[in-house]
Amino acid sequence: MLRDGVRIGSRDASANAPTVSVVSPAEGATLDGPTATLTWSGGDADGDALRYTVLYSADDGTTWDTLTVNTDGTSLTVPRSDLVASTTARVRVIATDGVRTASAMSGRFTVGNNAPAVIIDTPAAGALFSSVQNVDFTGAGFDAEDGALDGAALRWTSDVDGLLGTGSELTVNAADLTEGTHLVTLTATDRAGATATATVRIRIARVAPPPVLQVRVEVKPGSDPAPVTPGSPGSLPVAVITEDGFDATTVDPLSVCFGAADDPAGSGDCTEQHGEGHPEDVDGDGDLDLVLHFETRQTGIRPGDEEACLTSRTTDGRDIAGCDAIRTG
Repeated sequence: MLRDGVRIGSRDASANAPTVSVVSPAEGATLDGPTATLTWSGGDADGDALRYTVLYSADDGTTWDTLTVNTDGTSLTVPRSDLVASTTARVRVIATDGVRTASAMSGRFTVGNNAPAVIIDTPAAGALFSSVQNVDFTGAGFDAEDGALDGAALRWTSDVDGLLGTGSELTVNAADLTEGTHLVTLTATDRAGATATATVRIRIARVAPPPVLQVRVEVKPGSDPAPVTPGSPGSLPVAVITEDGFDATTVDPLSVCFGAADDPAGSGDCTEQHGEGHPEDVDGDGDLDLVLHFETRQTGIRPGDEEACLTSRTTDGRDIAGCDAIRTG
């Protein structure tokens, strides 16, 4: 090996080139399972260690795609989706001892058609649309043989309203959809008729629900911030405070959930410990507030948390939420 005419390294070539032969797939074989295993055998009369490069052709050897390089094994298992469907497929294996090389090519075999892949990007699961909002459906489909799919190859359907439209992007007005819950399916179909589906569930309402009412909440009333020992036994008092336009005593204790700010319902039992609230004038303003109790170790509050939150619903169906500062150190 030379660089600018200067010798920087050398390696002696052994006397014999390696040998290699493809064992499988055999000529005429059909690969139609979820994976494909290719095997070969190699040898070297000089005892040199061999390394192999494996290539795949879907067009009878006209063009080649590399499956692996520099492997010392004599088999390779790949997802069938890595192999483009073909009735004139071939595998080629190149063996090298580091200097000399040899190659072998399989006979023709068949690789079955691959089903496409499909995803839904929007809308998000559980999304609510109301009145005359537009629902933007976006997704994508890809097929190993056909490439990116679009147009009629992508069909949007609802289990309530049937066909919604086609293509990777589709906008439907919520007023044109039946009120209620819809399971929306995006179906991708390739030219060979193979299909794949993705689904998302959304809700359609004729009238938008009122926004969640933010209310004042006090953890351990009278302390600011409230000291909380995560995982400790016992109960934690939490007060919902009555303010102008909101009567805390209308809160339904059976709908209350209290816990860590990032996810009040994320761990343990976030419900009121006794299933009932206790009216009490917590802040001394002459109005009755509502005091609730929760098992501290069920709240999911962790060391370092600085806030805890409560969600609930009033007896007339209004959703409420509120948070308060805590100290866990």
